[in-house]
Amino acid sequence: MRGGVFIGIDWFTDLHDAFQNKPDDTEMIDDRTFIFHSGYFNGLGTMHFFDRSQVEALLLKFEILEFSKKVVTQHIPEKNVWSTWNFVVRKPDRR
Repeated sequence: MRGGVFIGIDWFTDLHDAFQNKPDDTEMIDDRTFIFHSGYFNGLGTMHFFDRSQVEALLLKFEILEFSKKVVTQHIPEKNVWSTWNFVVRKPDRR
């Protein structure tokens, strides 16, 4: 659909604790893609952690309306850093 809007919410960044502190039994698919066999992402399948340039490269053909990184630090029961990308893009109205 021309002019359609896509909203990306909580695309994990490379600052996320799960990327920075992977359990020893984590299976590496490539340098940013993993299958976790323990921890928070255990059993969820393949997980990818994006850096900014990867997200921007995927959005090249879209008009970026909003682009942000959300970083949340949990302190209790243990310290964890959750870092995600959020964005809103529009498909160009080309005829």
